[in-house]
Amino acid sequence: MKGFVEWRFEAGGWLQVHENRQLAGRSSVTLVETDVEHRIKQLQKAGIQPKSAMLGDQVSVAIVSDPDGNQLVFAHGKGEKHRAVNGEVVASA
Repeated sequence: MKGFVEWRFEAGGWLQVHENRQLAGRSSVTLVETDVEHRIKQLQKAGIQPKSAMLGDQVSVAIVSDPDGNQLVFAHGKGEKHRAVNGEVVASA
């Protein structure tokens, strides 16, 4: 339908985005990754430059924004408390 796009992820899950002009510039989505550095390379190959990236021993994060100011965050928690393993999120309290 008009103003609506959808992606299916190979490892499972979907992302659906629809246009809502009243909320433009006020949204953020975080996706848990298993390799943020690889994602950054994929984004750059597609002509998308992250507005910021932090690659650390415990957490790596890359942030991209659209022209309206909405942001998409790619995050990889590497510590035992929160980490992504083989496409699955493993969280412990």
